[in-house]
Amino acid sequence: MSGPSPGIEIRNPLGKLIKKGFGLNELLNIHNSAKVVNVKEPEAGMWTVKTSSSGRHSVRITGLSTIDFRAGFSRKPTLDFKKTVSRPVQGIPTYVLLNTSGISIPARVDRLELLSTSGSSLKTIPVKYYPDRKPYGVWNISDFIPPNEAFFLKVTGYDKDDHLFQRVSSVSFSSIIPDAPRVTMPKKTPGYYLQPGRIPCSVESLLPFTLSFVRNGVTLGVDQYL
Repeated sequence: MSGPSPGIEIRNPLGKLIKKGFGLNELLNIHNSAKVVNVKEPEAGMWTVKTSSSGRHSVRITGLSTIDFRAGFSRKPTLDFKKTVSRPVQGIPTYVLLNTSGISIPARVDRLELLSTSGSSLKTIPVKYYPDRKPYGVWNISDFIPPNEAFFLKVTGYDKDDHLFQRVSSVSFSSIIPDAPRVTMPKKTPGYYLQPGRIPCSVESLLPFTLSFVRNGVTLGVDQYL
């Protein structure tokens, strides 16, 4: 913690105050500037940290763990990270692919939560448990509509000893605002009497679209849904 007159109180999962010399180690104490403490081999559970300062200050809390995750977004369910993107598209149903590291059976992910930049919950999505999936740590989350504001991803689950764990993405995600579809095709395409015709056309779009060819009010061929 850095700031004027920094103060730190730490309580274990039972609510007991951890004092200096009795589980709490003071690594740095610069009067009116900074304070660093740590707890060696902390027991599992929800710890409480209370800080105080006489002015503007910053707090950083770190821990050691092998459990982590990364996320990708897609328009369709997938277990292939190559088919995901780093940001969702605003306004359309979106799937999340999670790759969790550091967990193995019976550890599991229980739910995914979308948090606002201020830390409030925007949406909670349950995660289905697939104990036979290989690789085990990959989870596909059911579709949702991305919020218009920036958000963090929070993963909650249980480790191999059934202790609750929580992880929050280190960066926030913002939705891509899609442009109108971009269509390109030749000005002229030759056709031959009583012969099947092929009209080349390219569409670039972040949104699902329907492609139709119409002549004099009559649809040519079949609609393409992508």
